[in-house]
Amino acid sequence: MLPYSRALRALPQVARSSRYPLARLGTTVVVRLQHSAPAQREGEVVAGGSSPEVNVEKKQTKPDYAKINAEKKEKLLLQIKAINEEVSKEIQAGVLSNTVAELFFKQVEALPRVPRTSYLVAESFKDSITSIMEKATKEANDVNQQRVPISPLAVLKKAISHNVALPSHYVYVVSQLLAEGDSSNAMSLWVTYLENNVDSKRSFISLLPFYSLVTIAYLDLCISQKSEPELEKLQQLLQVKSLPRVHTLKSSLNTVIPQSDARFKPLSNALDGLFLFSVDPNATSLIVEAMRASELGETRTVHQTWNNIRKASELNGKKITEDTMVAFMKMFNTLNLTSEAQGIWNTLINSGIHPSTNAWNNLLVTVSKTRGPFAKRLGQVEYVKSKIPSPDDQTFATLIRVYTTLKEFEKVEEIAKDKMDISIVSQAYLQSLASRGDFSVVEQFLTTLKKRNIQLNQTSYNMVLAAALRQGHSEKIPELMKDMKREGIKPDIATYTIVMDHNLKELASRGEVFTDHAFELFFEELAQNGIKPNQFTFTAIMDNLAKNGSVEAAESFFRYLQAKKMASPVSYISLITSEFEAGRPSEGEDLFREFLNERYRVTASHWAALFKGLSRNGKTEELKSWLSSLEETPALLNRFSIYFLLTAAKSRRDRELAEQVVDFIARHKMKSVISSKTSEVIKDLERQMDLQLPEYLQG
Repeated sequence: MLPYSRALRALPQVARSSRYPLARLGTTVVVRLQHSAPAQREGEVVAGGSSPEVNVEKKQTKPDYAKINAEKKEKLLLQIKAINEEVSKEIQAGVLSNTVAELFFKQVEALPRVPRTSYLVAESFKDSITSIMEKATKEANDVNQQRVPISPLAVLKKAISHNVALPSHYVYVVSQLLAEGDSSNAMSLWVTYLENNVDSKRSFISLLPFYSLVTIAYLDLCISQKSEPELEKLQQLLQVKSLPRVHTLKSSLNTVIPQSDARFKPLSNALDGLFLFSVDPNATSLIVEAMRASELGETRTVHQTWNNIRKASELNGKKITEDTMVAFMKMFNTLNLTSEAQGIWNTLINSGIHPSTNAWNNLLVTVSKTRGPFAKRLGQVEYVKSKIPSPDDQTFATLIRVYTTLKEFEKVEEIAKDKMDISIVSQAYLQSLASRGDFSVVEQFLTTLKKRNIQLNQTSYNMVLAAALRQGHSEKIPELMKDMKREGIKPDIATYTIVMDHNLKELASRGEVFTDHAFELFFEELAQNGIKPNQFTFTAIMDNLAKNGSVEAAESFFRYLQAKKMASPVSYISLITSEFEAGRPSEGEDLFREFLNERYRVTASHWAALFKGLSRNGKTEELKSWLSSLEETPALLNRFSIYFLLTAAKSRRDRELAEQVVDFIARHKMKSVISSKTSEVIKDLERQMDLQLPEYLQG
């Protein structure tokens, strides 16, 4: 393996020897592997060969090369199977990795060569090589191991020389090198891969983990050499037009380098800087993407986009405009994340912007949703209202909605009485009536608006539909849907959620079930109105059904998705969360067990949903049991799970749970999962329960 400095001098030679223009990179380590031409083996058939002793008078039958090669291939597959089985038995028997590797590669070398089977052979040995690497790693970490095990890097080199190395094997070794701080050799393996796969077609998706690790290695070298990373240079190194997304790279970073490592934060910042320097913080595309995410309830995407906008502004000096800040205030209000919306308001004021009326209107919504008693929130609303220099029609409509939320209906009437001819005000008033509980009053006002030729919008119709269903007037829903379509207003996902809720309840009242055919007609109507059924649509429907108090309806819909093979981790977790929020922890647990049995890829965020639900339902015994089940996979516990576990221990004064959690963190050396909020909970537990922390966590 060449050192990094020597590789720089070798780059021009690499560029001449392959089609990859690496000579201009200046940051690539080169490893050359010599390959000798394979000798012809006894009995091997070579197409196009001839013999000098051909009897021209004797008529010869031309060999069936296809049949011969097919027979050889079948024999080869049987040999491969036998080798893989032997490797598995040796590993299970505890044979040292050195011995397993030596025997394995001897057998691979002895295999006959069959045309066009090199990739097949490599794929067939994928798991065996990975198992040898994993065993070597385990032995290296065993303090009682007397013999020095073969390194995964040495196993990879042997696999390369035998032409059976796959990208996943490179990724395994590169991950270890990065974890050890050897970014130079990590990058050199990428060049080795390129040299040994010059003619292969490389899929961006299949090589995504490799691309991510090489990017991290490149940035790590730039940081250590105090040089500026260059996006174009990195793209040339990877031989791609676009890099992996930031969240993919950060996921890889979290996997290979712990947050306690001094390199973690500089690398995380470098990843942000690499992508965000050229980003316009006020780009319409960013705002549109975030708005779409907020409508679907994708909190993480909205958070991530806003954070990227702030970092881009810091990096390139372009100021965030008021319109951008107000747009994100509105999104966070929609998601009920009022502290984030309040933070944006503070940023707006601190940046020296004189707030527009639109900004003040959004602040009204923010303060009305903050936690605390109604009286305090009402006082904040009145204060903000008094500060608005030029109230507009939107201000009055917003105040009607805010006062409705705070159940200040007298104030609603006071604002609305002289402004019924203003469309947005009258519609806000209609929505207020729909939330109060007297559907006959809603109908009367609806008739009044029609006489005044005030056209209702989508939100107003949805609220009236929801009110009809909630107040036991489901017979009104078909006529309201017809009115909506006559007015030229397209139903949205919220509309169809109400319709499905209505249909499910109607059938249940008659002792019937929603048939597959009925569901299919429902989806056809969705598509006709431009709503594409997908995982997010399904999740939105289930979430809305559950929020309307119809968890059973959400379950019925989910079981249909299961039967049609359309259920996903997203829909599973959505229903699990709804079960917990509805105070049905047993149902939530059962569904999570079912989720695990379906063999989906279960992530730390999925477990966090379980621990959050059990914590909020006070199920500490169940929390202990589930925590114990993660002893072999501690990486599935993230900082949110730890926080929920410890807050449950605190609220229920369960010392046993608290001790189990801190002991788990200490044994698995998981300091990185302790957030500042969790740290405060631990301090409270120390004071309240005289909790003794393990030495690893003290201080």
